[in-house]
Amino acid sequence: MARKMEGDWQARMALALKKVWAMVKEAQKNNKAEKEDVEFNEWARYGHHRVYFKGRFGYNNTVRNAMTNKLVDIITYVDFQGFYDVEKGYIKLDKCQKRHEDDVINYINSKLVEKTFNMKAEKVA
Repeated sequence: MARKMEGDWQARMALALKKVWAMVKEAQKNNKAEKEDVEFNEWARYGHHRVYFKGRFGYNNTVRNAMTNKLVDIITYVDFQGFYDVEKGYIKLDKCQKRHEDDVINYINSKLVEKTFNMKAEKVA
């Protein structure tokens, strides 16, 4: 993020870190997952550094019962699959229902905060 900005390096880095930490805090606040089963796999080759993920999480959801017209608490399960590009800083979802994309992105961001990435992507000539 700081590389794409112009101006003093320290100012760019400080601004980028503030933005990233704001995104992290927002993701942790919006993470509603209660039951989770997710796998992460770090991969770095051919100039790409990615963390692939696949899994499922469930969260409490309040819906209206069509027959009784009462509010009912249920657990909604979300299946997802995709990758996080470490170099470019974006998440690509390959398998996820459209209505759950924001929840999955917040969930993945909150989990990525806890991870450390050790690999380095090297470009092949």
